[in-house]
Amino acid sequence: MTSISNIKIGRKIGLMLAGNVLFLAALSALALWGLRTGERLAEDSIDRLTESRIAETISGETAAIGQAVGQNVGIVLLGAKSTDESVNQILELRKSRNLSLQDFKARANTPESIKQAADMADRVEASAASDERLSAALGSSRLAEAGAEFKVSPVLSGSLRAKAKEASQSQEQLVAENEKKRKESSHTVWIVLIAGSLVATAGAILGGFVLTRGIATPLAVAVAHLGEIAHGDLSKDARPEFQARGDEIGALTRGMQTMIVALRKMIQEVSGGIQALTSSSTALMASSTEMTSG
Repeated sequence: MTSISNIKIGRKIGLMLAGNVLFLAALSALALWGLRTGERLAEDSIDRLTESRIAETISGETAAIGQAVGQNVGIVLLGAKSTDESVNQILELRKSRNLSLQDFKARANTPESIKQAADMADRVEASAASDERLSAALGSSRLAEAGAEFKVSPVLSGSLRAKAKEASQSQEQLVAENEKKRKESSHTVWIVLIAGSLVATAGAILGGFVLTRGIATPLAVAVAHLGEIAHGDLSKDARPEFQARGDEIGALTRGMQTMIVALRKMIQEVSGGIQALTSSSTALMASSTEMTSG
């Protein structure tokens, strides 16, 4: 495995920066995921609340239809005829309820809500059929039949309202679950972001410390050694552990060692020349002395 001291300084810095960038990119991706999850859950909750409101509307319109039918029955029992206004009111309420039911069906996207939509549709059909039979019996003055049907109609209406209420509560429960999931995911993202930020900060500090120690310390030693060489001290060799490095510090230290060896050799050669010159000078002085004596 390659030692960190054998990696070039530029590459070390690049690797450290790349690691921090990738780590921060991962944290950013996590934050974006958290935001998207929150948005998705919020959108789903809005749809659920809309379905709940539609179910409440179906329940309210069913109650209004029952009230209108009851008033119409009361008018007939009092000996009067049903007015076009009351009949049109019932028809409009039924039409509005059918549109609400269709809207609920279109928005139903879970097995439970799909079944609830089907159950409400069956109850709407049964209730509408009962109201039609009741109206027909009243129109034909079959009061006994109308009385019997009038007893059945509230039961069907109540069953439909109960199913609509159940559908509304079911959607509200899903909204509550979405909110719980949103809070949990938000909490998880915050914890991971805080922990990741601390790890990134600690990693940057540790990486900076390692790089500084691995670069500044050897450079300081090299500068001090060069100062000793500048003052004529060639007794020390460059440190072997620095020479063994594969980065710029190693190249600098090996260059220093080469310079030290070359300077030592040059000084030895100069010393040898000085010694030869000294010997020649001594011989020349001796010859000069003899010549002077002669």
